[in-house]
Amino acid sequence: MNQINKHFPNCCKLLFCFFFCPGLISFSYCQIRKANLTQYVDPFIGTGSHGHVFLGALKQYALTTHLQFGKVYAYEVNGFGSFHIMDDANVPSLLSMPYLGAMISTDPVYQNTRRMLLSTENPFFFKGKVAEGVGSPHSGLDLIWPMGIIMRAFTSSNDAEIKKCITSLVATHAGTGFMHESFNKDDPQKFTRKWFAWGNTIFGELIMDIYHKKPALLNI
Repeated sequence: MNQINKHFPNCCKLLFCFFFCPGLISFSYCQIRKANLTQYVDPFIGTGSHGHVFLGALKQYALTTHLQFGKVYAYEVNGFGSFHIMDDANVPSLLSMPYLGAMISTDPVYQNTRRMLLSTENPFFFKGKVAEGVGSPHSGLDLIWPMGIIMRAFTSSNDAEIKKCITSLVATHAGTGFMHESFNKDDPQKFTRKWFAWGNTIFGELIMDIYHKKPALLNI
């Protein structure tokens, strides 16, 4: 199964082409648990009945220790002890794990990982004159994805952070009224994909979620 998964969700090539952690974490903790896919798929195939490349192995092999942030989830591992530390705004991502139901947002390792991903330790976290957020190797440097800002809001329990995310999204649609695939961190008039249904849909979901849980945050 690992050998089939050679791309990020956005079709960019993986670095190691072996173990894409966000996708496998999402699959193992969400779909198998909730949809009972084990009746169709044997997660122990090829593991000598030990499951060393699947369910019980994720927390062991997808984790590494960062000098600044402590124990964190890696974006990719190669099976030989090497780790790729980054995140991509596309879903599934490490940032989006609680949104997908793969773990709770208060999980200590997730919190460490989240702090790391929203810092310059993530090579695709960009901070500019108009906004900050996670981008993607798919679009290149200095381009923030609204989806990354949306996932930051979804996974936050801090009202100030959530409101900051909403404010950033409202301020960076370049007068179009729509979420784009990405925009330049210093100039939202420079964006990719004028129509991006995925981003618009998740933005609508975020607004409805906040409306039902914390409507006062929509007063911006």
